[in-house]
Amino acid sequence: MIDAPALLPYDGRREVGLRSLYETVFPAWEREPTEQVLARLASGRYGGDVLLDAGGGVIGFAIVDFVTEVRAAVVTFVAVAGDWRGRGLGERLVLAAVARFRRDERADGLYVEAEPRPARLYRRCGFRPLALDYRVPHYDCAMGTQPMSLMFLPRGEWPANVPGTRAAALVRHMFIDGYGVRADDPRLAAQCRRIPYQVRVSDAELSPDQ
Repeated sequence: MIDAPALLPYDGRREVGLRSLYETVFPAWEREPTEQVLARLASGRYGGDVLLDAGGGVIGFAIVDFVTEVRAAVVTFVAVAGDWRGRGLGERLVLAAVARFRRDERADGLYVEAEPRPARLYRRCGFRPLALDYRVPHYDCAMGTQPMSLMFLPRGEWPANVPGTRAAALVRHMFIDGYGVRADDPRLAAQCRRIPYQVRVSDAELSPDQ
């Protein structure tokens, strides 16, 4: 019987393993510069949890960014090594990210950008999609974008809506600080135009292709 992987807070001793898994799992278009991720983890700007196998190797991780200026937290990256998938470890990591958010009162809501398959995982962990046409920029292409769901989990009771001003401030932060786009990037301007005055929190189930 294989022992369950250990879940621990990230520290610098896990840098090599996290770097290797991060660069293996995420394609270039959705990968923040590795050195920036590691520097933000080292400084405490990002909080992280790692899963370790019996030999101490990193087989999974979850990273959370606290955006204090808008009292929001963002699940930036969740990854599980290929041969460890299908064992519920992704859900375990997402729930660790939720627990990290719950422990830190700097944020009133936890957000995540998700493609269709991960979106269903986040839904199982309590997130709901925002009713928003949302497209993120590619890291490796000056004008590329990718449709995603922007999903939300509140600290307290569920609101019917998220104020558009708060959503826009968070999107500006993620695009500029996370994806590294310029403040005058047309993709950022186009996304902000797609944000309504009130962004409805959806209570509908995700369809198989959402």
